[in-house]
Amino acid sequence: MTYRGHVRNGQIKLDEPARLPEGAEVNVQLLEKNMQTNVVLSREQILRLPIEQRRQLLVEQANRLSPLYEDDEERLEWQAGDIVE
Repeated sequence: MTYRGHVRNGQIKLDEPARLPEGAEVNVQLLEKNMQTNVVLSREQILRLPIEQRRQLLVEQANRLSPLYEDDEERLEWQAGDIVE
């Protein structure tokens, strides 16, 4: 079964009422691409995703976080130069 809904005030609201059994496990899939979200997935939820979705998640995270490392002067300073053993 598929139900359509939208996020309102951080909660998923179905467009039409649905009678779901208490404790039923559901999957939520975002339909809009390139949408900024603050969705936090557990390790188990990530592992249940198809491999292509997991790869896409990693690419998005890397793109979002790479500026934090590229512009870090302290990191550039200690990482520069020769390695001394």
